[in-house]
Amino acid sequence: MISPCPTAPDSCSLLDSVRTALESGFGRTDDQSELIAFEFTRYYEPEMGPGLQRIWFSFGNLRPLDSLADDKISTNQLEARWRMPDGRRRVNLDPGHLSPHNLVLATTKNYAHRVFLGRDIFAELTLLYEHGGFSALKWTYPDYKSRAAMDFLARVRERYLVKLRSLTPDP
Repeated sequence: MISPCPTAPDSCSLLDSVRTALESGFGRTDDQSELIAFEFTRYYEPEMGPGLQRIWFSFGNLRPLDSLADDKISTNQLEARWRMPDGRRRVNLDPGHLSPHNLVLATTKNYAHRVFLGRDIFAELTLLYEHGGFSALKWTYPDYKSRAAMDFLARVRERYLVKLRSLTPDP
């Protein structure tokens, strides 16, 4: 999520700065979702303000599955780069790993359905891929249930499957 609203003068440069920083750590982006209004909850407004916007990125480089905790630590450090003088965040970065079967997000918040990865980082199974599409779970964040998220993740999954096939030698 990005704050303030991208109609504010510095928001496009903030989004560009965030993308550039993410690319320096994770490789070039190979896709991004549409930029949507984050109207799913008011949870982040006390910290980040109103008019939040949401965008998802995917990166061309494949990441090892065991890098998720490191990825969250890296994105937490990036969030700190854009904090306001009073300590509130302007950027919220949620790294995740997409597989042919699911989407797993990293978080610093523990809960009954989350698995501890170490270093105060937890993994959350957020979406399942079954019967030709993604399915939400009862704890899935509302923005990940949105059409924008589902469409974006379906595109990313298709590209991912092509990459996997290119890595697997023919029998």
